[in-house]
Amino acid sequence: MVKIKVYSKYMYLIYLGIGITCLLFGIYFSIDSINQRFVPHVLSYSLFFLMAIVFTYYSGYLNQDLVIYENHIVLKNVFYEMIKIKKSEITDIENHLLPTYQSWVSTLNEKYICIYSESCEIRFTKGGSNNRKLKRIQVVFSEKNYSIIKEKLG
Repeated sequence: MVKIKVYSKYMYLIYLGIGITCLLFGIYFSIDSINQRFVPHVLSYSLFFLMAIVFTYYSGYLNQDLVIYENHIVLKNVFYEMIKIKKSEITDIENHLLPTYQSWVSTLNEKYICIYSESCEIRFTKGGSNNRKLKRIQVVFSEKNYSIIKEKLG
């Protein structure tokens, strides 16, 4: 069994940090609003608590691992197993430079290792788009990841 991080660890740590910050602001506003007008403060700290839950969940969702077993590969995150593909179903392993971080000013591209199965003909068009619906997996490219994947799957 080999375990590979799918995305950069900084990506999910940033979302976790934002979630914890929102939680701290929510706690501060809930303590601060004890002797003040009720409705505006309940709305403000409820919004911060909701944002804390969303960012913390997304942080766990982005903490994805590709686990390579003897007969199959599994993509999973903190909460559940996302994709399971048998080694015999893998059709292509390719490297792609995909747009990942986008803003209205520019787009930053990142290199990915894309693994496709025979049941999915749709190719990746952007980075960071692993999901449960399609049997395809992308892993951030590094020489170490590429050599492990080629050795175990190729």
